[in-house]
Amino acid sequence: IHTTISFPSKFIIKMSDLSSSAQLRRENYLQLDAVIANLPNCRPLFTKLPENIVPWVYPVYIDHPERHFNKLKMEGVPIWRFGEILDPDIDEKVCLISIEYRDHIFQFPCHQSLTNHEIMWMLDKISRTLLEN
Repeated sequence: IHTTISFPSKFIIKMSDLSSSAQLRRENYLQLDAVIANLPNCRPLFTKLPENIVPWVYPVYIDHPERHFNKLKMEGVPIWRFGEILDPDIDEKVCLISIEYRDHIFQFPCHQSLTNHEIMWMLDKISRTLLEN
């Protein structure tokens, strides 16, 4: 922690188009939100994407996660759970919300390298799975 950033790291940051990456992440998030927010048995964790926030994933609360997580994984959808590997010292007494989110929050990628085709494919798989009872 007491060393400065390396020259190659400084160069990469200087040469990176961070504003373009940020804009693409926001656009991808909103594209996911436009579909997923209208699906049954789930709701976005956040109802609005604040203006200066650059998301890494699209988090969604799933009412019956046990019905959908493995199916989405088997379909090849890139998906993570909030706190998928939760510290063993975290339990209901320490933080009930962490336990609930570990079970119910699915996260889908919205990074800047996703193509429109990949997003549409992912949305198709997510929609079909969540529409199944």
